[in-house]
Amino acid sequence: MQKLTIGVLFGGRSGEHEVSLVSATSVIEKLDKEKYNVVMIGISKEGHFISGENAMKRLKNNDKISESEVMISADPLDFGLIDLKNQKRIKIDCFFPVLHGTYGEDGTMQGLLDLSGVAYVGAGIIGSSCGMDKVVRKDWFVKLG
Repeated sequence: MQKLTIGVLFGGRSGEHEVSLVSATSVIEKLDKEKYNVVMIGISKEGHFISGENAMKRLKNNDKISESEVMISADPLDFGLIDLKNQKRIKIDCFFPVLHGTYGEDGTMQGLLDLSGVAYVGAGIIGSSCGMDKVVRKDWFVKLG
């Protein structure tokens, strides 16, 4: 059986950046390497996307990252991830967002992933955004009794 390629997203622009790094480290360690090829996709505090074996280490060390090295394409024909330096497409079978807070678990990333047409783990746009917006969630609960 061919291995699936899992793109693990971590870091991000929220105040919970460091928490995401810890969570993603755990997820990456637990993914069965016999079944999955893991592509690490880190997002700096400034919002730059990086990838590769050193992505986690670079974010944990607060390395200066001045530009994005990869991007998630909103075009489903681009296979999910584009390596900007080598101009190559990286096919991602499923994204595993391990992002906390704003721009990660608030529906923003889920919207981008929906546009990309690639599967991802977790709640969709509405579930994520309502989960983060406690006022909207409370209003829904009240209206639903």
